[in-house]
Amino acid sequence: MLAVSITQPASPNGNPVVETRTLDAEPGMVIKLWDKPIQQQEDGKDEGETISCYVEINLIDWASILEIDGFISDRKEHVERDLTVANHQILFIGDSITCGLALEASDGGQPAPQGILDAFPCRAISILREKHSYPLSLDVVAYPGIPLVGLDNDSGSPLVTGMVDRFFYVSFISGTPWTPQGTPQFICIALGMNDEANDVPPQIFRSTLERFIRTLSATFPSVKAFYVIPPFRDFNEPDAGAIHADLISNPLAVDAHDVRVCGDIASGMTAEHTADGLHPTCSGHNHLAGNLARYLKAQRPPPDSEG
Repeated sequence: MLAVSITQPASPNGNPVVETRTLDAEPGMVIKLWDKPIQQQEDGKDEGETISCYVEINLIDWASILEIDGFISDRKEHVERDLTVANHQILFIGDSITCGLALEASDGGQPAPQGILDAFPCRAISILREKHSYPLSLDVVAYPGIPLVGLDNDSGSPLVTGMVDRFFYVSFISGTPWTPQGTPQFICIALGMNDEANDVPPQIFRSTLERFIRTLSATFPSVKAFYVIPPFRDFNEPDAGAIHADLISNPLAVDAHDVRVCGDIASGMTAEHTADGLHPTCSGHNHLAGNLARYLKAQRPPPDSEG
């Protein structure tokens, strides 16, 4: 499923107009991205002056593949790449909470009509864009149920492929190796929830995380900083878990890389913010998004102060 968001220019007395709609795309389908007139020009504008709209296409379910053959526009319109986000790209790597997986209603889940856009990473970026004018772009790689550390069966054969390796495959279900491309400046890693469930020792998780960060840094030389979010608490358990405690208590140093543990992202979360003690409800995602937006805003200088 796709979500198409159109941002029109702000009027002198208002905020930018953002409209988002979702649609199911089939192979070979021609999708009409926008078929409405641009909002009324403000007084004093030259009738011939160009007005730009920002069009964003998001794949909002974690199990699909999107291929775009091209864009078709009227003769009077043209498509340009938005260069304002070129130096403000964030890559978010996580699991079911990061991708906004919606539980069944029978399990206490709530609908997530916009898929991943309803999850806390996308909501946090929307806050920074719309309320603080940060020109950010976001890519998310997140798979339900995935741990960081892979598991082997009794014979030593791989039983579960962890994100440390799965990230470098074509998809969640493919075993075909793939070299990711892109130029993210910041990478957020929110893994460990499933490692806690698998009783992975903290020292194994830490060493695997350090290896993952080194590999990501070699893959994406553009990265300036890594943000690590400790595993979210399962409120069905008596505490947050050994991996969480280790990341909070002991600094994470990986060579000369800038690695920061974001220990306050889940601050204020309660069982009432979850559907089953672990997976956030809509209010839970909103709560996490607010915390993440405040953290990222404090870490990064305002856009107009960066070179």
